[in-house]
Amino acid sequence: MRFITCLLLTALASITLTTQIAAACGGYVQVDPAPRLLLMSSHGFHEPGAWRLRTFVLLEEAPQIDDNTVWTPVAPGRYDGPKIAALPRLVTPRAVTLIGPSGVRVVETDQLVAFSKSPHIGLEQIRTAVEVRVGHYEKLPIAVAGRDNDAKWHELGNNTASEATKQWLAKRGIKTQHVKLQAIQGGKFSVVRYFSNGTAQFLVRQGDREVGRASGNLIGAMMFDGRMLVAYITGGRVATLDLPAAAPGVQR
Repeated sequence: MRFITCLLLTALASITLTTQIAAACGGYVQVDPAPRLLLMSSHGFHEPGAWRLRTFVLLEEAPQIDDNTVWTPVAPGRYDGPKIAALPRLVTPRAVTLIGPSGVRVVETDQLVAFSKSPHIGLEQIRTAVEVRVGHYEKLPIAVAGRDNDAKWHELGNNTASEATKQWLAKRGIKTQHVKLQAIQGGKFSVVRYFSNGTAQFLVRQGDREVGRASGNLIGAMMFDGRMLVAYITGGRVATLDLPAAAPGVQR
C-alpha cells in the first residue's frame, strides 16, 4: 500500500478585486491585493488492478456538519489518513482552472466534500473541498478558482549554484553550502534557494539585484493578470512574492 500526499495550490478569483489605500501625497490609489492561495492535497493508492489518484482543492470555508456525518477514508486502508464526507450538491457548478507545465484546463463540479484529518491544515480542522481529476502524469500544480485561461505557469530551471552564487549570498550575510540556483522561465528572474538554521529559504534576484526573499518551501512561479508571482509554503499556508516588471526600491 502506497500513500502519497503532496501540496498544490489554488488562487481564488479575488485576484481581480482592488483595495483603496491612502497615498503618501494625499487621496487614495487603487492597489490589487495579492491573490489568496489555498492548499491542495493529492493522494495515490492501490485499488484492485489499478493505481488511483485523488486530488482535492482545500477551500478556506468550514462546512456545516453534524454528529451523524459519515466519513470515509480518501485512501482505503489508511484509516489514520485524511477523510471526506459528502456535502449537498451545489445549485450552480463551481469551476476551477488547473494550470501547469501540462497546460491549462477548466474543471467544473457541483459536488463539494468536507475534508478532515489532514496534517497540511491541522488534524483537528475541517475544510470544504472540491475534488478535481488530475491524470497520473499530468503536471498541474496550480488551480485557480473560476475560469482564467490567461494564467500561465513558468517553469523553474534545475541548476546547482556556483561558488559565485554562494559569494553573492555571503555578501548579504548568508553563509551556507546548501544552495540551489533556479532560473524562472524567460530568464528575467532567478531564485536562489538555501537552508539556514534548518529552514528552507529563498531569494529572488534580477541580475545581481535582490527583488524579494522569503522563508518557506518554494512551489513555483506563475503569471496572473500581467503579474509575475512566486508561490511558496510557510507555516502550513501558501504565500506569494509579487515580482513587478519594474522593481523600485529593491534591496541590493
